[in-house]
Amino acid sequence: MRGKPIITMLEEMRCYVIRIMARNKKALVGYSGRLTPTQQSILEREKRERATNGDHFLPEMTREMYMKFNVFP
Repeated sequence: MRGKPIITMLEEMRCYVIRIMARNKKALVGYSGRLTPTQQSILEREKRERATNGDHFLPEMTREMYMKFNVFP
């Protein structure tokens, strides 16, 4: 048998997610960059790796690729 009813378990999960979202919102309240800090660090790491490997080619997204992966109203 389960230790807790399903409704109680779902309520605890909801509270957990809300706490995580509130914590992240507090951490980002003063941040004004276009990318989040995590995305920015990943981008910088990729730039460094490409620079050291001599891989300078970053393909530009063509309009056809953009149209394929994005939905326009």
